[in-house]
Amino acid sequence: MDLAVDDIIASDGRNLSMQLRALRESLFPPLAQKTLRRFSSGEAAKLVGVTDGYLRQLSLAGEGPLPEVGTAGRRSYTLAQINGLRAMMEASRPGKGFVRHRQNDEALQVLAVVNFKGG
Repeated sequence: MDLAVDDIIASDGRNLSMQLRALRESLFPPLAQKTLRRFSSGEAAKLVGVTDGYLRQLSLAGEGPLPEVGTAGRRSYTLAQINGLRAMMEASRPGKGFVRHRQNDEALQVLAVVNFKGG
């Protein structure tokens, strides 16, 4: 029994649609979320306001959040660990500005950033 051309095209369309949906869901899962990259010890030190050597000393002494140690002994920190370092530093040396907040006389500033990827 021969199928009508319209039925063949409709069947091929459904098959193609199912394959494209499966591909899309494998590449871009519905619950996928972007994550913030890890920061090198130098970047973390700059963000906290200390030297890279001081962060290395803290890490070796087992004080504060312990960084992930990657290839060649390179340390990297998550943003949560950097904020933990800031809190720890502020607790040990209050008033040094490790945890920064807007002062009463400072106006609120709002920044907006847009990035259009070229192609």
